[in-house]
Amino acid sequence: MLTETVLVKKIDGENIIVELNKHGACSCCKTPFLCSNTGPREITIKNNSALRISAGDTLEVGMEERFTIAAAIAAFGVPTLILLSIIYALRESGALISFMVAIAVIFVYYLLMRFFLRNNNCFEVIIIKKI
Repeated sequence: MLTETVLVKKIDGENIIVELNKHGACSCCKTPFLCSNTGPREITIKNNSALRISAGDTLEVGMEERFTIAAAIAAFGVPTLILLSIIYALRESGALISFMVAIAVIFVYYLLMRFFLRNNNCFEVIIIKKI
């Protein structure tokens, strides 16, 4: 399980708004330049714990590794397959056209992924303990 320390900013019903300072799991990442936000960031997590949590508390939260593997496949594996498939399918049209079509499709893929990720909470973050 990947763990991170967060600071509780606000409690909103069953949702907790926390400030995440990327440093734990991100410190060993080989591609930190791919993240658009490297500083503190607020995220919303569900209160799935019986702990009494209030604003100002520090929590240790975690996410299973399988979610990071799925994210890596979605971010790198699928676009690579799209690129290679379109270049192969349009190989008779010329290299420039097939490349431009592949880049356009990958751009649309990333826009759809961004929309999907913003509107769905697909990465379940659990509260491990209060620090």
